[in-house]
Amino acid sequence: MASTLNKLSPAGVKSAATPGYLHDGGGLILQVTKTGAKSWLFQYNFSLPPVTEGDKPKRVRREKGLGPYPLVTLAQARDKAEALRRLRADGVIDPIAHERTERLEAAKVARQQVRYSDAIEPFMTQRKKDFKQQDRQAATWERSFAEAGKVLSAYYLHEITPDMVVESIMGMWHEKRQTAEDTIMRLNALFKWAKAKRLMPQDSPARLTGLLDQLLPKQVKQRTHRPALEWKDMPDFMTKLRACTRPAAAPMEFIVLTGTRVEEVLAMPWKEIDLAAKVWAIPAERMKAGKAHDVPLSPAAIALLKAQASYKDAKPDPETLVFTTPSGARHYASALSSELRTSLGYKQGEVTMHGMRSSLRTWLRAQNVEHDIAESAIAHDTRKSLTKTYERTRFFEERTPLMKDWAMFLDSANKVVKLPNARA
Repeated sequence: MASTLNKLSPAGVKSAATPGYLHDGGGLILQVTKTGAKSWLFQYNFSLPPVTEGDKPKRVRREKGLGPYPLVTLAQARDKAEALRRLRADGVIDPIAHERTERLEAAKVARQQVRYSDAIEPFMTQRKKDFKQQDRQAATWERSFAEAGKVLSAYYLHEITPDMVVESIMGMWHEKRQTAEDTIMRLNALFKWAKAKRLMPQDSPARLTGLLDQLLPKQVKQRTHRPALEWKDMPDFMTKLRACTRPAAAPMEFIVLTGTRVEEVLAMPWKEIDLAAKVWAIPAERMKAGKAHDVPLSPAAIALLKAQASYKDAKPDPETLVFTTPSGARHYASALSSELRTSLGYKQGEVTMHGMRSSLRTWLRAQNVEHDIAESAIAHDTRKSLTKTYERTRFFEERTPLMKDWAMFLDSANKVVKLPNARA
């Protein structure tokens, strides 16, 4: 082997000018181009196994670049060629394919060196696109990740186990069951995304069914309801509310009159309102259940709509929100909750705007309204999923007089009430 190696000299390499290949031996070649540029190659041969039985092995010749001359000297090129010959002697028949595999493995390892805390931002950037109320929902998800991060932030994604996830939510598992389950759901979404992005090799360690439910202690499920007023107290509440001059009073009144959810009213544009037909058509994408719903509008509800600044002489902009602040901004649920306390005098947790739907529902029960019609009035559909075909106009004709009667009942107190802590 010694006689077939080291055929070139440093001086010969430096002076080489004729285009072509100069062989140093052992597969090392100096390539000279027509422009005079020089570079090192390592040439080797190997056989591919036959594709079908009886065929001869296919002989393959490949050339691996070792770098340009003079950046890579003759001595350095010989060292690189020697390393490749040793690699082939160890059983690696194709150094180029071997190097590519090593790069892929190195990239895989690098991807898996991502910490829990570093994965949240890119995940949320993608996830926020699916949120209906991006800022509010994103803030809720990020709070969940921050709470779990008190345990998980110290780890890389590939290190996180189901036991670690359990530890991260145990502080809320018994006292705040729904919050704990929401956190598990969000962690599961994060880890499934990370697995799809090849940031972690294992399946999601936050899968509840069949995994965490085997590790977490059992709970006694307790159904809770939003604080609500007795239906008999609603006329007095409405009298207080109508005496309030705060900007949030109008959407609050509309929520009570229609029995709809807070966010459905606060994000309601004029294009959903048909005053002539006396109907509010809520599209599926704005409904909690993802199904379109038509709300019959009572005379009181229509009068309230026409009293809004956004009505603009019966020519409202279809894209404009119906209920806005004096500056034209949208209202938020927190402002409505604040008015319940500061302007109407209710204590924290004593009553909620969402609870107004419960007040309507119990009033409907007291009027002996058929169950399905009453549920439809608050956009609930309790039929079995295999048999129901929810229509947006379900029981619309039956609901129309009910909403008119509800509005008349709310107006039955008809008296002046002094508001506690009222503010101008």
